[in-house]
Amino acid sequence: MKNSWYAAGILFPALSIVALTGCGSSSKSSGTSSTPTQTTPAVSLAQSGSETISAGASAVTLTATVADDSSNSGVSWALKPSTGCGTLSGSGLSATYTPPAESAITANCTAAVTVASKASTSVSNSLAFTVNPVALALPSGESTTQAVTSGSSAVPLAASVANDASGSAVVNWSLSCPSVAATVQKIAPAKSSNKTFTALSKLLSVVATSAPAQNCGSLSATSGDSVTYIPPSSGATTATITATVSANSSISQSFTVSVSAPGAQNYTVGGTVSGLGSGASVVLLDNGGDSLTVSSNGAFAFPTSLASGSDYQVLIATQPSGEICTLANNGPTVIAANVTNVAISCQTAASNTQAAQRALAQTGLGIGLTLDMAETTLVTTEGIVVSMEQLAGGGDTTTTGCQDGYEIGAASTTTLSVFGLSVPVYPVTIYYDEKCKNKKVDVSISAINFGASGTSDSASLALNISATNTFYDASGNTLGTLPVTEALTASIIDNGASFQISGNGTGTFTPTNPAASPVQLGLYCLGNISASDISSTNLSLNIPCGGGVAQNFPSLNLAIGSVTPISIQFDDTFADSSKNTSNKATLTFSGSSAVQTGSLNSLALTNPATSSLVLSGGSAFSAPVLSGGLQKDATSGDEVIAWTQTDTLNDMQLSMSIDPSSWDSATAQNTNLTITKISTGATLATGTVDAGGNGTITFSDGTTDNIVVWTISDTIKG
Repeated sequence: MKNSWYAAGILFPALSIVALTGCGSSSKSSGTSSTPTQTTPAVSLAQSGSETISAGASAVTLTATVADDSSNSGVSWALKPSTGCGTLSGSGLSATYTPPAESAITANCTAAVTVASKASTSVSNSLAFTVNPVALALPSGESTTQAVTSGSSAVPLAASVANDASGSAVVNWSLSCPSVAATVQKIAPAKSSNKTFTALSKLLSVVATSAPAQNCGSLSATSGDSVTYIPPSSGATTATITATVSANSSISQSFTVSVSAPGAQNYTVGGTVSGLGSGASVVLLDNGGDSLTVSSNGAFAFPTSLASGSDYQVLIATQPSGEICTLANNGPTVIAANVTNVAISCQTAASNTQAAQRALAQTGLGIGLTLDMAETTLVTTEGIVVSMEQLAGGGDTTTTGCQDGYEIGAASTTTLSVFGLSVPVYPVTIYYDEKCKNKKVDVSISAINFGASGTSDSASLALNISATNTFYDASGNTLGTLPVTEALTASIIDNGASFQISGNGTGTFTPTNPAASPVQLGLYCLGNISASDISSTNLSLNIPCGGGVAQNFPSLNLAIGSVTPISIQFDDTFADSSKNTSNKATLTFSGSSAVQTGSLNSLALTNPATSSLVLSGGSAFSAPVLSGGLQKDATSGDEVIAWTQTDTLNDMQLSMSIDPSSWDSATAQNTNLTITKISTGATLATGTVDAGGNGTITFSDGTTDNIVVWTISDTIKG
């Protein structure tokens, strides 16, 4: 009998398995027997879903069928790869394939499931699953790189989630710019034997630090299928906007927006004049120059326009004859559009009064306050400089020592946080002379808030300080205390091409004498210096500063206050590039004060910005015009700081001079002041002030008042 073979095939979608089975019989003949039938199992495989699925999709049920398995051995299950593309669990003739989670894969993978007969392991069947990850889809034609100008229109961006098996994934958006390495620098101050130069240059000894990030602009939202990128208002940067899928943060798409700075634009500075008499004229200055003579009421504008981002400051150079003009909205302020609101108000001069004498003297002392800034409201910056120097490797705060006019005490519990570093703030005793003796100011810092910000081409450091200064006389007696609130900033501009240092503070000085009236004080200064200035042997600075004072005068039943903005021009030629010595130095300053009077306790001095002071609560009284600077003393040859203030309204002029050669003396009266009547030359008041700003003044009515730390106490009567 002949043998016969057959093939049985089982087919499933995209898969097939062939099992071969043999059977037959032999011819019976005398003396022979038949051969038993042989069988081979056949395995089939079926599944409940599609072979292309998404990550995070529901599990798939697999079912196996076995034919011709006479021993009922069953099947075994296997998954390749065993990890990374889902999991498989099987029991008997059924199994479950679970795709990987949405957060588990970033690219598609293929999972192969194989089922094999246990009775005949060479007989098997398999299915392959293609698993797609969650993805981001961009609209057709959307570009991932764009270019805009700072201050320009916003940039719309869009991206949506694809292959989201869970249906809950969203697009998250983030914004970043190139970081700038944090550094701490100390700007070397100019060296000079002159005390005022030293005081001014101490503002330049503060730390300038770069910021950890640029000004990136902003995003309209942090999640959703679309957002809007708003470029920064100024400057240049490269903004990276990143879209990520909430279900898998590794799935992302970056958009790059290059932001360039617009070209510089110039603006004019002007305003209006009112109250000017017929035939009279007033001479105005912008930033100490660009002179403009105005001879009629109405609108005016300076002939020279200024670049956007620069400062303007309008001052009165010459008052009209027989009149006095006051300023409002005159800066210093950064210009960002045409300025039309500078207000010049003029009025007829009034007669001489005792109040005018005190107002003029007080205004003069306010200028002294500004020039002697290291010993008044900004005295606390010395303490900050000392502690900050440690980051730059300077100074020794581990022991009590005396250097450059200040003595460093033991570390206090107050600390300053600089880029994550905890830096101790040391209590500082600051002496009026530079040999660490005689009169002094003790500084106690109660709170410091540090902040930094910047862009790719600029960086800034900001300190907000609360401190209490205690003033002493030559004998060690306490004169009074001055709690102050101060702000100090140091900025690096154009990647270190120039530096800007500003400081301002306000406080109320309370004399120890209970009969004396408290005095409000204020100060600001803004210094600009370029890298070329630092490297050159010639240092030239134009520094807008201002001093403010307001106090009660019970003997006059008046409160008198003044704000004195002045422009200080500082020029120094050094013997060598290390600036260890100074050969030539000049300092000039000019400005116009705004004096106001009111009832007792009516005046308030505030400091709304880093470069201005505001006096409110009174009415205009006079506006003395001042000018001064360094001059050589005819007798000693020493440099003398001297200035005059002309009060045309009240027919008065004040002259003051400060002689640095006597500052090291404990008893020297090194500042003299005289008020004279312009029309007759008669002396109306005289006074002397020592190195610490303390002395006496005698007025023409015989009244004698104390001068305490550059203020008139109005407590001692002659």
